[in-house]
Amino acid sequence: MTHYGEHAEDCPVPLELLSALYRAGPNGVAAMTAGLTGSRKVALAVYCYGRAHFRELGLAIASTCDAAELASFAGVMGQVLCAQSRGRIHEFGRDGHAAGSGRRRITLAKSAA
Repeated sequence: MTHYGEHAEDCPVPLELLSALYRAGPNGVAAMTAGLTGSRKVALAVYCYGRAHFRELGLAIASTCDAAELASFAGVMGQVLCAQSRGRIHEFGRDGHAAGSGRRRITLAKSAA
């Protein structure tokens, strides 16, 4: 068993390619994934995005994928992944409330007074 553990068989590409992609970083993704089929790229993007340490790599791969394929493969998660990978503004703010919802954030300093 490799150091990737029991989930190594879930990876849609050989672990050597995943390792090379990780080392190359987001800027080298397009060239390294050019030979993959669309469905394999989508599966790899979803696989990486679902793991915290590969999240940025997943976004970089998703940015090279077809939006319809992402949505078809992963449903709503594929749509979100597509939107995030293309730099769209998120629907929710950092505090978890919908942007423009009118709710004021409560800070510890205000509630302690």
